[in-house]
Amino acid sequence: MKKTRKLIVSLCVMLLLWASISPVLAAGLQIPNGQVEVPTVEKAKPELKILSTETHRVYSQKENIIKFNIDNTSRFTANGVSVRPDLNAEKSVPGVRILSTLLEPNNQNIGPDSSKQYQLRMVVDGTAKEGIYPITLDVSYKNNAGDLFKVSLLLYYEVRQDETKLEKVSIADENFAAVTPKADQDLTLRYKIKNEENYQIRNVKTRIEGLPAEFTLKSSAETVQVGDIMPLIAKEAVLEYYLKADIKAGSYPFTVIYEYDNQAGQRIARQEKYNIFVSPEETGKTSGKLTYSSFAYPGSVAQEQPFQVSFKVMNNSDKDVKDVTVKLADNPVFLPKTPSVVKFDEMKQGESKNFSVTVVATGDGLKDRNYPMNFEIAYKSSNATEAQPTVDTQIIGVYVDAKENDDKSKEKNMPKIILDSYKIEPTIVQAGQEFDIEMVFRNTNEIKEIFNVKAFLTFDVATGNQTVSQNVFSPVNSSNTFYINRIAANGTIAKSLRMYVVPDAEPKSYTVTVNFEYEDADGKQMSSKELVGVPVMQTTRVETSELSLPETIQQDQEISASFNIFNTGKAKAYNVIINAVGDFNAEPNNQYIGNFDAGQSNSYEGYIRFSEPGEQTGKFVVSYDDQSGKNYKIEKEFTIFVEEAMPMPMPGENGMVVPDGTNPDMNQSGGIPWLMIIGGVLALLAVIGVVIGILRKRKHKKEMSSYEEK
Repeated sequence: MKKTRKLIVSLCVMLLLWASISPVLAAGLQIPNGQVEVPTVEKAKPELKILSTETHRVYSQKENIIKFNIDNTSRFTANGVSVRPDLNAEKSVPGVRILSTLLEPNNQNIGPDSSKQYQLRMVVDGTAKEGIYPITLDVSYKNNAGDLFKVSLLLYYEVRQDETKLEKVSIADENFAAVTPKADQDLTLRYKIKNEENYQIRNVKTRIEGLPAEFTLKSSAETVQVGDIMPLIAKEAVLEYYLKADIKAGSYPFTVIYEYDNQAGQRIARQEKYNIFVSPEETGKTSGKLTYSSFAYPGSVAQEQPFQVSFKVMNNSDKDVKDVTVKLADNPVFLPKTPSVVKFDEMKQGESKNFSVTVVATGDGLKDRNYPMNFEIAYKSSNATEAQPTVDTQIIGVYVDAKENDDKSKEKNMPKIILDSYKIEPTIVQAGQEFDIEMVFRNTNEIKEIFNVKAFLTFDVATGNQTVSQNVFSPVNSSNTFYINRIAANGTIAKSLRMYVVPDAEPKSYTVTVNFEYEDADGKQMSSKELVGVPVMQTTRVETSELSLPETIQQDQEISASFNIFNTGKAKAYNVIINAVGDFNAEPNNQYIGNFDAGQSNSYEGYIRFSEPGEQTGKFVVSYDDQSGKNYKIEKEFTIFVEEAMPMPMPGENGMVVPDGTNPDMNQSGGIPWLMIIGGVLALLAVIGVVIGILRKRKHKKEMSSYEEK
């Protein structure tokens, strides 16, 4: 019977399974002519699209770069993606020429639900009409199985005429760099609006914005009405200011704005930015606790001509100051030829120090103008333990006469490469470590392209009046030479390089020279160079000896604590201080060591005491700064067990020690010694208990013996 039931259940389960899969088989399989047809599986096809609906704007008379994303909206990876513009379709738009025949990056993968950015370069000449046009992009790629797919995508761009940028109306003959502003005196700013077009510009107005309240405008109106300007004529604008007596030394940026109506009747507004430099007076300018005076530097210098800047730092406060650092801030124009950072451990009240540095104005892109130079002075109060110092800033301006070329008129329109910007990571390079330098090269010519660019780095170090080659830096897994096929007019190219610094490099600022060799469209060879400053610092390392303490001490017991500290690095450590941290008393609680030269040693010697019993923890913290101001800490933790203090015995009248809990005056007062009586009773009870226990054991032993005999 049981077997019959099991058989019936099994048959029911099989029938249910057949009923569930039979519709699937019926839909998926067909049997024409007695043959079974297996259903085909659709290939895993990645879907590539341009999801953005942006219409990219391009301008005539220049080369344009369109940046856009191609998105993979599927769950399959698109491998080896190649994007090519349809150049035949491009020819249907007069005046538009696509320069990119194969978009970068080429042969890259786009993962599921991911995107990748592409760039397309095109030139639009003056014949192109304004409007919106499509570009057809032919995209080919494969899936993970190697199946090839092709798709056409549309990208839209708008052509706009920007003729106003080409109009030759500009600021000329300005005196902003030549004036010497002085506190509590008048200042006259003059400049001209120059029309170099072959038609008259009308209703010209100009004004200056951005100057602070210390510049009080004396003119009746803020806007100067220049009027109409005939072709090839320049008209002057004059603005009078009064500088307040409390104006601070420094650089004051401002903007010159000018407007006019062009030949087509359009109202054009332009602006140009400038700076005015107010130099410190010889009598000194007070800032915080220090004053700065006796500034000495030339009013103007020739490019590549070394010159010296010096001034005096005086402590006029009522306290001593410490850790004084005077340095020339990073500057793209003025590079130091001598050490640009000076440190003073201490400056007492009324004490003064002299600072001087030799610099040189260098670079191919310099113009005849005034350039700023910033000095930063950092210091702390002598009794201060704060982490951040006070920082003062002093700014001077030096007029640079840029190099003149005998063939300047011929070379004016020649393309030129400059180092537009550079970034060093980390900012201060550690000796014996690697660092990254990223450089952006720019073609400063607005019209002409540059070809066959070779850029290579050389490493020179200035030592006195001589320059010697040092192998301080070396490329990592690469060459120090770059090759660039082409740089468009006013275009930029970014290059990066990983470098290594030798471990024994002297801590200082090194100069890296970027040399360029290139050709113009006619094949004429040209060269230029740019300088990069790389600050290198040595390792600052402080170590300590073991802190020896007993494992157990008594409550309120005073024990000695001491350990040594060593500067095992290659550079000086600054602001070394030792602090005791924890729920205990230490003498001294902190110890200031100050600046700590390489190879030196020092020590902490003191006493500690715990007032609470039980397991206690604490630590000594040694903190110090390296050359860049970065703070480091060494923590010496310890654990110690504190036993509760034993009560002190009480002396009797005759000097003898009386047991704790007794009163030495009890017998003299004739009172009843209750404590002694109670103690005797308790002792008696204890004896009685012991006797009873012994008797019971004996009785039990006898009973056991009798039981065994029976």
